[in-house]
Amino acid sequence: RGGGRGGGRADGGRGGFAGSGGAGRGGFSGGGGRGNAADRKAGRRAAQMAKVDAKGRAEADFYFKLRAEESGKKARGPSKETIRRDREELFDASHGSSGIRFDEYEAVPVQRSGPGAEPRGPKALASFDELADAKFAVPKFVLENVRRCGYKRPTPIQAHCLPLALDDENDLMSCAQTGSGKTCAFLVPAISRLDPNAREGSSDKNKKGSLAASPSVVVMAPTRELAIQIHHEARRLAFDDESNASVAPPRAVVVYGGADAKAQLRELARGCDVLVATPGRLTDFVDRGVVSLSNTKRLILDEADRMLDMGFEPQIKKILKLCPSARQTLMFTATWPEAVRKIAEQFTVDPTHVRIGDGGTRLTANTSITQTVEIIDEDSKLDRAIAVLKKNITDGARGIVFCGTKRRCDFLDRKIKACGLRSAGAVHGDKDQAEREYSLDLFRKGKAPLLVATDVAAR
Repeated sequence: RGGGRGGGRADGGRGGFAGSGGAGRGGFSGGGGRGNAADRKAGRRAAQMAKVDAKGRAEADFYFKLRAEESGKKARGPSKETIRRDREELFDASHGSSGIRFDEYEAVPVQRSGPGAEPRGPKALASFDELADAKFAVPKFVLENVRRCGYKRPTPIQAHCLPLALDDENDLMSCAQTGSGKTCAFLVPAISRLDPNAREGSSDKNKKGSLAASPSVVVMAPTRELAIQIHHEARRLAFDDESNASVAPPRAVVVYGGADAKAQLRELARGCDVLVATPGRLTDFVDRGVVSLSNTKRLILDEADRMLDMGFEPQIKKILKLCPSARQTLMFTATWPEAVRKIAEQFTVDPTHVRIGDGGTRLTANTSITQTVEIIDEDSKLDRAIAVLKKNITDGARGIVFCGTKRRCDFLDRKIKACGLRSAGAVHGDKDQAEREYSLDLFRKGKAPLLVATDVAAR
């Protein structure tokens, strides 16, 4: 304070400031004072940044080396063994949509406005079988994957958004509750419109001499867990067991922070048609030059409200500005706050609005889920929770237990296992990414019927 207020001189040689405030008024001087501490801190920060930059350059070099090797190879489809293995992994019996209460969805109100509103816009689907109509031009392999995924009747958001998104001219702004089937609603159109002659991750090489991954479809999601889930569904819908040496199947890649960048760069180097990413990691890869958005024809923002809540607005705006103006933009959100409206107004062109249910500025409960509340003493809560789980988690049923703290999450997971119930494990922020993915995979595949988690896995 002394040096600053007195407008005094900075004595660089001694590492301190001398001003009218003097050392007694908050100024400092001498080689061993706070000036040196600040210098050391700045030095450590600079060294750390230099280390991060060096790591980033090394990883980018790693990617470009792999990409150059891949681009020099002759295009070739997967082997029969790879196709068989992928089919078993992606479409085993534990997957499906049997948990959705379609009868309850029929009572959910739907509002549609804008250029795609009925009766001018396309009619809502009554069945997934309608996608086989030639007017939608959905590829045979996508139709087959829809059947393999166990989709029977479209949910309201699927019924309205699928025909709208399959029309390349429509930008779309959709508001629907979590768990309403949004992922299918945007992935089926996105994968259906991939150019079969530009698969296996078209790059900018022929246009700019660049080897950057240049996906046709980019999907942004707020969390690693949601990005991984979307990527898994993208792989299922992009599976093509009739691909051959001349036409490779579409490739979906997922990138997110908190995990080894080299493993993700290795996947990008093999080609990328559909890129699923969290905003931070996507911005990082774009800044390094390993991802180019110049070829992006469809940009999808899933859980846009959550991304804004988490502070990703600068990254979202940057990505939107870097994408070509001649693109289709699809935004999906569970709520419709002012911040989401502003983003939509700025970066979409005359979008069709689809609102399922009573979505507003606040998150609302999904009406297809029965809510039961019990008021009990703290001392009785654990025993009651175990009793409820033992009663309901039978005959292939699965359940998720959400806890308020990471400590409680670990405690309850141990108690559940001690009572003879099979838990996939505890999922929270203190677990490393590999542990979280392993637990979610066990639960997703039905190998363990219970998952204990904090709100990191909520959506």
